[in-house]
Amino acid sequence: MSDYKFFIILSVLNLIFFIIFLRLGKNIGLVDKSKKFDNPITVTSSGFIIYLNFLILFILFLFFKPDLFNTLPNNFHYTLISVSILVLISLLDDIKPIDPKIRLFFQLICVYASLTSIPIYQIGLPLKFSIFICLSIWVYFLNITNFTDGSDGFLAVNTIFVFSTLIFLNQNLELDLFTSQIATYLLPSIIIFLYFNKPTAKMYLGDSGSIFLGFLNGYIFLELILNAKFNLAISLFVYPLLDCSLALIKKTLAGQPPWADISNYSFLQPTIKNNKNKSYVFFLNLFFNILNTALIICQLFYGWFIIIFNIILAIIFIIIYEKK
Repeated sequence: MSDYKFFIILSVLNLIFFIIFLRLGKNIGLVDKSKKFDNPITVTSSGFIIYLNFLILFILFLFFKPDLFNTLPNNFHYTLISVSILVLISLLDDIKPIDPKIRLFFQLICVYASLTSIPIYQIGLPLKFSIFICLSIWVYFLNITNFTDGSDGFLAVNTIFVFSTLIFLNQNLELDLFTSQIATYLLPSIIIFLYFNKPTAKMYLGDSGSIFLGFLNGYIFLELILNAKFNLAISLFVYPLLDCSLALIKKTLAGQPPWADISNYSFLQPTIKNNKNKSYVFFLNLFFNILNTALIICQLFYGWFIIIFNIILAIIFIIIYEKK
């Protein structure tokens, strides 16, 4: 089956799944009732559909493409079990909030188990130090991805551009990234989700979706680092890394825990403080991702130093969001 036919089939199936989930979520009361961002009652935890899409495709490929086993990273079953545990805990957290410290504990354990799937020894540092660095980075990505799921369509747009750019880089640089395969199969699901999540959102990812995407983002970042593409890894995630890191520093200086007051993030300021609608943030974010992707492609032709312009671009948009 050709790639475009496979893409169309996955898109249609995901459209059906999300429509069913939208109706089911309303019937069983799986809705976000928060009034903080002045949204109507919206179905949440729809990110679980994206995870199920990943799991079903993985199982199907094992049956119909047995040679897939040869392309899997070492000990990938640990990674699969770990991400499944994280999604389940996050789904429970969507239904009834779980203590953030308990969530962090499970994140550390599950990510630690998943580190067996990546060749940490390639970093060239003492093994225990390499484990500590990779564990910290991966857990950090879990949470900053979750933090960026606060405005309609924001995380979905970011994910579409990250996945699309990753696939492009993998093909043109011949990197053979395992996360590129995952991105290829999940891209239709994210695109269909965006249709329901764009302003004004009919459904949210919930923690079950944002934590799953955060897990994949951390995996992508580490794979690029291990392939000596540090500049591309930073450039792909330059906005959430800067915005969330600055907000976390502010919280720390104010004596707040990292999970307190999500309104600190710059991309939320237009809707919270400046009376802008969510479409304003949505289209600004879309514009940023187009420009950022163009700069990433420029790095392939003009060199890694173009990352300076990626960073400057992210700072400019943070200032735009913060402007009153």
